[in-house]
Amino acid sequence: MLRADAHHDERGSFATQFTSTGFVERTGRPLFPVREISHNVSMRGVLRGIHHTSVLPGRAKYVYCPRGHTEHFLVDLRTDSATFGGWQSVTLTGAAADAIYVPIGVGHGLLSLEDNSVVGYLMSAPYKVEQEQSVSALDPRIGLPLPVNKMQFARSERDCAAPTLEMSLQSGLLPNMEQCRRAEKGLYD
Repeated sequence: MLRADAHHDERGSFATQFTSTGFVERTGRPLFPVREISHNVSMRGVLRGIHHTSVLPGRAKYVYCPRGHTEHFLVDLRTDSATFGGWQSVTLTGAAADAIYVPIGVGHGLLSLEDNSVVGYLMSAPYKVEQEQSVSALDPRIGLPLPVNKMQFARSERDCAAPTLEMSLQSGLLPNMEQCRRAEKGLYD
């Protein structure tokens, strides 16, 4: 997780969500060229993802939540990684100035825990529908800690139809570590 400074007073708050030097200091990576900035607004119970982009080209993301309360899931989709299929969970809220970096080869999903939560993205490549991939966030092999009995999820048709991790692996839709390294290197060429 990347933490920026947030300043609160009687008027409200001010946060510098992103600085290039802060990114380099906290990740140890050079800042990728930002080619697209997007955001979504989600009601409570919206489950998005697990999304990733075909490698090559791949797409790195810097993700933050300026408003609301969201739980984010990062899933290692690199087939020869020691942590393949493993996940990490991070809470991002509008009250904090936290963010996450999603490298190429790692899938991203989120669950909105509050109405009108806003999630912003700085991305290394523009959106191209033909390069976008999904893995089911409900795949028991991945085992995300979703509050299944406590919440009805709103999901897109694409996410409802997303293949499992095993189906994605068998279909050749997932990258290996070398492909991800080449894609990351290609960000700076």
